[in-house]
Amino acid sequence: MIWSLFFLLSRGHPTLPRAEVGAILEAEGIGFEVVASRPGLLRLRAGEAAVRAVAARSLMLGYCGLELAHCERLEEEAILRACRDADPGRLLKPGDRFAVRVRRIFGAGGHLRSPDLERAIGALIASGSSGAKVDLERPDRLFLGVISEDGFTFGLAMAKGDAKSSSGREPRRRPFFHPSTMPPKLARCMVNLSRARAGEVFLDPFCGAGGILLEAASIGCDAIGSDLDPRMVRGAKANLEHFDMPYIGLVRSDAALLPIRGARAIATDPPYGRRAPSLKRGLHEILPGFIPRARDALSPGGHLCMAHPSSVDVAPLAEDAGFDLIERHEVFVHKGLTRVISVLRRR
Repeated sequence: MIWSLFFLLSRGHPTLPRAEVGAILEAEGIGFEVVASRPGLLRLRAGEAAVRAVAARSLMLGYCGLELAHCERLEEEAILRACRDADPGRLLKPGDRFAVRVRRIFGAGGHLRSPDLERAIGALIASGSSGAKVDLERPDRLFLGVISEDGFTFGLAMAKGDAKSSSGREPRRRPFFHPSTMPPKLARCMVNLSRARAGEVFLDPFCGAGGILLEAASIGCDAIGSDLDPRMVRGAKANLEHFDMPYIGLVRSDAALLPIRGARAIATDPPYGRRAPSLKRGLHEILPGFIPRARDALSPGGHLCMAHPSSVDVAPLAEDAGFDLIERHEVFVHKGLTRVISVLRRR
């Protein structure tokens, strides 16, 4: 059955959370149709499997819900009429406890007061149900309203994201720490953008302290890592074993001489900035050797998700090596560095 769904996403980046949802669904072979896409909110038509897949894999998901109504007019009377017409009380059984929460995205609809809408929508749900009651502390069902620039989206929460599950894997909580290591949310997003799948080979050729490998292993990939620096290989091993994450192998290897073939996905953060000096080579020297080898390591149709500074244009190298550049996302790090996440697909 195809449902109207909405995904309330992290607002920390304008494009990555939405792109991650699409990549997860593509990786899992789940069809979907985009209804509307804005920072913080994605509305789709898809089956229930889409909810399970995104909730299981994304660390940038707030809530996913079954969309019951959408009102383009940000006026309280119109919103309440749309919610009443959706008849949300029909979804509740006698004795059910429910709550209503209204979220606002980037200040949209500033004239609307969320507490007033929550009370009004809660009252109409209670009046339209068979004995359900409001319970703000321990509800059986949670109804969500989202105020965005597109209007008011209303629905029933089906799944909640679990970003806190990665808090224990933050870089400074690992036995081996390196200051350039990505935080888990971004590392997991890169794994998802690579269209990795559980039970299939995933490769990080510049694995460093193993942050990306940790996230790949956590969703069930057969993770393999390599790095030219033996200290990093040892550190990645210590981190993976500390969190009891299974992996296929860790090897010391030059990324221009990858010994792997048939990987489904690659996600990696090559050395630049603080990581590069020990290699005595700049990224401009590393990438011409690495990108063609990455293509050889991937199976046909496989994806490479790679981080690099905005000063480096990977598109010509990707084209020459037999890749198509399908996505590009800029991530501001600090005044001296804007990181780009590029996603390449092997032809």
